[in-house]
Amino acid sequence: KNVRNVFEWCGVELEVDETMYDFGTFYEIECESLEPEKVKAMIEAFLKDNDIDYSYSEVSKFATFRAGKLP
Repeated sequence: KNVRNVFEWCGVELEVDETMYDFGTFYEIECESLEPEKVKAMIEAFLKDNDIDYSYSEVSKFATFRAGKLP
């Protein structure tokens, strides 16, 4: 099951996905921007300031589903 929420945050629109598999839950943040490096730095700073562990996607949601485990 995948639930997407869209948020206005610091002047940008963030799409936050919560994907629930039988083996765990995975979250993903996406943002389309004309200034991707600036927005990337903003998101990274927010996550670090709030002690939220993160990593960059290396596999698709479908590949995660097929693997049967969270990345």
